[in-house]
This record gives sequence, structure tokens and C-alpha cells, in this order.
Amino acid sequence: MSEKKESSSSWSSGLESPVSFLGGIAWIIGVINGAIYLFWGIYSLIILGYFGFLFGWSIWLIIAGIITLALSIIFVRPRFSNPCKNKEWDTLYEDYLTLGNFHLPWMLIWGILLEIFGQWWGGITILLPALILLFAGPRTYQWTS
Repeated sequence: MSEKKESSSSWSSGLESPVSFLGGIAWIIGVINGAIYLFWGIYSLIILGYFGFLFGWSIWLIIAGIITLALSIIFVRPRFSNPCKNKEWDTLYEDYLTLGNFHLPWMLIWGILLEIFGQWWGGITILLPALILLFAGPRTYQWTS
């Protein structure tokens, strides 16, 4: 339920292609991030956990890696990366969580979750395109109904 508007000058002058590219590869970056966490967690559990060092951190890395992998494959790829790659901006604008009258875009939620469970570079590939779409994209995003 976004209202149509004419594309902003910054969108027309070159933001669309970088947003499409970065959003299109966001799920791949998330998978790489999750795989590194999972590998490092298992490695550190075997090597360091055996001696009792950093056992909790190793478990956190394994859990975070699994969550990051699952989010990237199950949600980010079909509901964010594919629409970005195909430049289906309406699909992204209309995919939101309704909280009363407030519309919270799912792309922000996934970016924040990947920031929490992954490293900064895992979530920024979603957050940066999402913020550009919301504030300098081809349409005005309607935060409330």
C-alpha cells in the first residue's frame, strides 16, 4: 500500500542498478557468512572446546551460523534477493509486517537479524539496499495504513 510517485532524481540517475545488484547477492553473502560461522564454531569447539576454552562462544557461533544460513536461504533469497535482482520493487514495498497501523518492512527485519546473528557484512547487504529503497526508491513507502 505504497502510493505511486515519480522516481526520485537520485533513483533515476543511478541508484537502481547498485540496489538491484547488492540486493541480488545479499542471500549469497548471508550463506557465506553463515558457513564461516558454522565452520569456525565447529572448529573452535573441537580444538578449543576440548580444553574448556571458549566453549560458550563456539556454541554461539554454531547456532548463529545455522540461523544465518536458514534465514538467507529460506527468507532472504525468495523474498528479497530475487525481487531485487528482477527489479520487482512493488513486491518489496508490499512485503511488510503489520503492527497495528504500522507497516514494518520485512527486508529491515531480515537485515537486522543477520546483523545480530552474523557479522556486519552479512546484514549490510540487505540493510543498505532496503534503506535506499525506503527513502530514495522509486516510490514513497507508506509506514502506516
